[in-house]
Amino acid sequence: MPEPMVGGGVRPVIRVGTQVLSKADIIKLSTKEASRQLNLYEFATQTTVKTTKTGRGISNAMRRNGRQIVRSWDETRPVDMSHVDKAFAFLAPGERAIVRATLRTYNRSQGARYTKVAVRAAKIWNKRYPNDPILVR
Repeated sequence: MPEPMVGGGVRPVIRVGTQVLSKADIIKLSTKEASRQLNLYEFATQTTVKTTKTGRGISNAMRRNGRQIVRSWDETRPVDMSHVDKAFAFLAPGERAIVRATLRTYNRSQGARYTKVAVRAAKIWNKRYPNDPILVR
């Protein structure tokens, strides 16, 4: 379903539930990092990983080290090592990504709120516009 643009022409969009999304909207949702105040331990645990075809690129040692660093800041709530710049579903195998320790509640709420909608939208986009680059694997 195209959307009219100023000056003529159309901008391709898709509908996901009640939302009408453009390709730019899907990409924006896929980044998942809302503006918020970061904890210092998030900077202390930030590192770069390389994703694989079946994995996030985050080793058990990274997870363990992240938890230890977070605990040293007197944080007792559970943490995840999470992808920062782009949701995992949007990372191609072999792509480098930034990860850091994030409170589990924040990381998983962001995934539920943004990533699931973005993945669903990207899959619809891929089917509707097969000649465009694939947005999600």
